[in-house]
Amino acid sequence: MNNHKIPTFHKTDSNITTESGSVRSFPIHIHSYCEMLLYEPFDGYICINDRVIIPESLTSVLIIPGDFHEIVVNGTPDSEFMKLSFASNTLDKADFPKTSMLLKSIDRDSLFLKIYKEIMDNPFNEQLKKALTQVLICKILQNGEIIVPNTPCNGSNYCADAIRIINEKYDDDLTLSSMAKLLSITPQYLSSTFKSNIGISFSNYLIAIRLRHSEKLLIETDESITNICDMCGYKNFSHFIRSFKKTYGISPSLYRKVRR
Repeated sequence: MNNHKIPTFHKTDSNITTESGSVRSFPIHIHSYCEMLLYEPFDGYICINDRVIIPESLTSVLIIPGDFHEIVVNGTPDSEFMKLSFASNTLDKADFPKTSMLLKSIDRDSLFLKIYKEIMDNPFNEQLKKALTQVLICKILQNGEIIVPNTPCNGSNYCADAIRIINEKYDDDLTLSSMAKLLSITPQYLSSTFKSNIGISFSNYLIAIRLRHSEKLLIETDESITNICDMCGYKNFSHFIRSFKKTYGISPSLYRKVRR
């Protein structure tokens, strides 16, 4: 796999979408859909429900809806990933795992890797994708490890709901107060439970998600910096520039030049 590959998304009307690109850090989050990812070894880790996974070899994870996960990359991204995203009812429920799963030390000559590449190379063949994805899931069930399910703790459901809303509506005018109102709790309670459950403050998490989407737009589109600022929920252009430079070390315009 080549280094620093720009993420490629295959958008279709299908129930299974594919994505590939360089492995990059992403804050803790959850999805309402399933993800199956294949990682090249990289300097960092994947964390699913507090299970830290260090990808020292070719590694695959299947993440079911509702499980917290994050990606931490140390230094410059220099490895790649391939990802399949799909609703849990897309495939045969009889053979679908009830927990997230891990498959480590995948052989580069294995059938698993060949099937994965076949799916990535045929993004518009819906029947083929479904059939082959089902095969991959069966292999993970046969040879993989169970990742212990998320154990609800005090306030974690509120945090999960807040994260879902941020992931879907990061471009809206979200604040701690407006989120607390949506969840019918006090801002003080949301602030404290978010920090204790997620590890960072609500505002810093919102900033991280907005900046992650701005980074993607800078690399993948020709939208102006001003438009990207607005598309990611920033109402103040100067604030966006300061936040971006604080996180990435350089301005959005220079980052675009460097990454393209």
